[in-house]
Amino acid sequence: MTLIAGFKCTDGFVIASDTEMTLGAISFQGQKVAIYDLGAPDTLWIALSGNVAFGLVATQAIGTAVLNLQNRELPTVKRAVADALGDVYSEQIFKIWAATGRNDADDFALILGIEGRDRNFAVLSTHLNTVHEVAHYEFSGSGSELAHYVAERLCSSPTTTAVTHHLVSQIFREIKSKGIFVGGNTEIRSRRSRHGDAFFEVNASREDYRFLWGLDDALMSAVRVALDHKGHRPLPGHKLPKRLEERIRFIRKRLAELHADSARQDQKAAGEERHATEFGTEYGNPFKDF
Repeated sequence: MTLIAGFKCTDGFVIASDTEMTLGAISFQGQKVAIYDLGAPDTLWIALSGNVAFGLVATQAIGTAVLNLQNRELPTVKRAVADALGDVYSEQIFKIWAATGRNDADDFALILGIEGRDRNFAVLSTHLNTVHEVAHYEFSGSGSELAHYVAERLCSSPTTTAVTHHLVSQIFREIKSKGIFVGGNTEIRSRRSRHGDAFFEVNASREDYRFLWGLDDALMSAVRVALDHKGHRPLPGHKLPKRLEERIRFIRKRLAELHADSARQDQKAAGEERHATEFGTEYGNPFKDF
C-alpha cells in the first residue's frame, strides 16, 4: 500500500509518493515513481499504488507506447495513455480475473505527469481501465481520504509549481503522521514551465519540520488560550496572557519567514525540474498542548 499524489499547477505539475510497501506483516521501502527519458521537453512520470504486478505491466505498456510516438504533443500522448491502459485490461487483467474469480479489489491506480512536445502540461489519473485529466489534484492509495481532506484545507486553488512543491511535502508529512500504511520516505518530483516561477527553499523547515502544521497547532492553541480567561490571565502591564502573546508572536514570525523565503529565488534550483527525497517523519512542536 502507498500514497501517491498528482497536482496540476498554474505553470507545471507535481508528482509525489511515499516509499513504504506492505507485504503481510512487514513493510519495506521501494520506488513507486517511474521516470521516462523522452528527450527534452517531453516528460512522462508515472506514480503507482495498489497491485504492483498489474501496475508495473500497465506502467511499462504506457511508457513504451509514449516512447514510440512520432508526435508527442499533449493530446496525442493522452490518447496513447488511454489506449495502452485499455489494452492491458482487455488483453491481460480482465482475462486473469475471469479465470481466477478475482475482481477489482485486486487493482491498482496510476497518476501521471506529462509535458508534451508542445510544452503543455497535464496530470492524468486512472481508475480501472479509464483515464481522466486532473483539474487540480488527485490522490490514490492508503491515506487518500485524509489527503483529500487536508488538501481541501491547504490547496483551495492551483498555485505555482514552486509553491505547490512545498505544500505537497507538508501534506505527506501530515498523512505519514496520522494515516495507516503510509510512511518511509517521501519522493516529490516537480516540473515547471521554463517561464514559470523559480523554485525556492523554505528555511523554516530546517528548524520546524512541520512548519505549516506547527502554525496550525499554534493557532488552535491560541484560540483555546484566548477563550480561557480563568486559566490564562494577563500579567500586570500586559493586555493579553503571556501564552497567547507567545503564540501570536510565533505565528507572525513564521509567516514573515515564509513570505521572505518565497520571494527569494534559489539560483541553484533555477532549472525546470526539482526532485526532493525527504527522509523520516519525526517532528517536534513547542506549541502542542498536552
